[in-house]
Amino acid sequence: MLSTLGNNRLAISSHHDPAFRATTDASEQAIGVAIPSLALWCFLPLGATTRALTQLPQGHPDKLHINTLEFIGILLGFAMTETFISTSLSQYPPSPILFLECDNTAAVSWSRKRSTGSPSGRRLLQLFAEYQLLSPLGLVVEHIAGADNTLADLISRPPGIPSAKRARILESLPPGSRAAIAPTLDAVFCCELGATHKTKVVRHVRSMRIHFIWYLDEHKLIERVFPVVDLPLVTLNYVFACYAAHLGSGHTLSRRNIRSDTIRNYLYAAATLVQMFHPEGLDPRKEKGLHAICPSIDKVLKELRRWENIPDRREPYTVAMQLLFCSKATSSDPNSKVSALCDWFSVILQAGGRRCEWAQPSHISDFQRTPEQNVRGDPAAFCIDDITFFRPGKRSLRLDDALADPNLPAIVAVCFRVQKNGAHGKTKLFTQNTHDPSLCVVRRWLSIVQRFVRLAGRARHVPLAIYLDAPSSCVRYITATDVERQMRSLAAEIYD
Repeated sequence: MLSTLGNNRLAISSHHDPAFRATTDASEQAIGVAIPSLALWCFLPLGATTRALTQLPQGHPDKLHINTLEFIGILLGFAMTETFISTSLSQYPPSPILFLECDNTAAVSWSRKRSTGSPSGRRLLQLFAEYQLLSPLGLVVEHIAGADNTLADLISRPPGIPSAKRARILESLPPGSRAAIAPTLDAVFCCELGATHKTKVVRHVRSMRIHFIWYLDEHKLIERVFPVVDLPLVTLNYVFACYAAHLGSGHTLSRRNIRSDTIRNYLYAAATLVQMFHPEGLDPRKEKGLHAICPSIDKVLKELRRWENIPDRREPYTVAMQLLFCSKATSSDPNSKVSALCDWFSVILQAGGRRCEWAQPSHISDFQRTPEQNVRGDPAAFCIDDITFFRPGKRSLRLDDALADPNLPAIVAVCFRVQKNGAHGKTKLFTQNTHDPSLCVVRRWLSIVQRFVRLAGRARHVPLAIYLDAPSSCVRYITATDVERQMRSLAAEIYD
C-alpha cells in the first residue's frame, strides 16, 4: 500500500507523458466530463432541488456554489477514468496519469492544495482523498481558458428547453398571447441555463454543434457517431454533404437561408466536434490524407454559391416566413384568404408543387370561371378526389369521419395527377408532425378540405384552393397575385 501511494504521489506531481486527457465543466443545469482518448463522456443533469440551491443568494448557508459543481466534475473525471482502466490495468504504463483540465480556477486550486475554506468543498476533498488513496491512477489538474473548453462546456449546457415546463407555462396564459410570448419565453429558458462566460463566437460554435447533434438524432445517426465514430470516412463525407444540403434549404439555427460561407462555418464546427471522437482523429469533411474538402461537400457548396450569384434572384419561401405567417393567421376567419394562404403555404413548403397545381393564374379569381386546365382537359390544380386521409398504420378513414374529428387523420395521401416528368398519377404520403402542429401537413390538408366543403360542398372537379372574399361575400380562387403579395409581405418582415 505504501508503495502504491508513493508511486501515486509521484504521478500526481509529474506533468510528463499523461496517459489520458480529460476536460470538465459545470453549469447551473448539469455537469459535463469528456475523455476523448477513452471515448468516454458524462452528462450529469442536476435535479430540481439541486438547481434551487444554486439560485440561493450569496451568503446563504445552503447556497450551492458553482465552484463545488466544478470540483464534482473533476471527481467524476477521475472516477470514470479509474473505473474504466481498472479492468485492464496491465495495458497501461505503471502509475498512469490523467491530465485533467477545468476552466474554474477555484476547483483547480482545491485539487492542487487539497484544502479549501468551503464546507462543502472540504467534504468533497475528504471523499476525493479516500478514493484516491489506493488508486493506481495519478492526477494532474490544470486550468484551461473557458474559450478553449468547448466540448465539456457543450455537454454541461444541454440544448433545448424543458418541454413539460414550457407547455405548462404556455397553457396558463391566454390562448391569444401564447404564440406571441413563446419566443421570449424560450430566451428566458436559455438564460436560465446559465451564462457560458465565453466569447460570442464560441457561443455560436457551440450552438452550431448542438444543431448538428440534433440533425444526427433526427436522422438516427447519433449512435454511430457518439461516443465513438463508427462510420467509414466516405460515409461521413456524405453525411456532412447531406448536412450542407440540409442547411442550404433553410434548416438553420435562425430558420432562414444562409450564405455558403456560413454553411462552411457550420460544417467546421461540426467537424471539429466529430473529430474528437474519431479513433484516428480524421476530419469528416475530407478524404483521408487530403487537405481539400471532399468532392461531395464541395459540389453542394458550389451549387449554393451558384444560386447566390444569380442576378435579381428571388429568395425561396422559408420555414421562418411560414412560422411568422402562422402567428399572424391565428386570429383570422377560417374561410378567409389569409387562413387559406397559410394552409397552402405550409403544404407547398413541405410537399412541393408547381403554382398550377394549386393556385390559378392572376386573371382567374372568379369561382364561376373555368379553372386552368392540364393536358388532359381536367383542372390542373388539386381537387377533392386527389386527397385521401388514413388512420395510424395507414388504415382506411372515411372523409366524413376525418372532417368530423380532426384528431383521427394521421396520414394523408396526395395524388399528383399530371407531372412534368411524366410520372402521372403518383401518390405521395405525408405523416403527422407532432413536434410542431403549425407545420403539420396532415392538419393543413384537412383544414383545406374542410374549408372547401364549407364553401363549395363536395364538388369533384373544382380546385381546392378557394376562400371567401369578405367584402363581396363571394367565393374566389387563390391566384398567383395573391401568393406573390403575401410572400413579399412576409419576406419584408423576415429579411428587414
